[in-house]
Amino acid sequence: LDECYVSERLIKRASRSVLIAESEKIGKGSLYLFGNLADFDSIITDDRHRIPSSIEEALRTTTCKLHIAKLN
Repeated sequence: LDECYVSERLIKRASRSVLIAESEKIGKGSLYLFGNLADFDSIITDDRHRIPSSIEEALRTTTCKLHIAKLN
């Protein structure tokens, strides 16, 4: 089975979904897409890189909460 297809189905069926990603990956392009910001309840990332303002603005239009873990 296609890993992206399985991930997308799991997100859709879950009662709660959380994306955990390194800050340097947020806002970057990818060959694979398995969900949109609105599909997640929360995103957890680190404070090493600034989150692009376009992502912050997009999050404001959803119920998705952004949590930034301080590394220092």
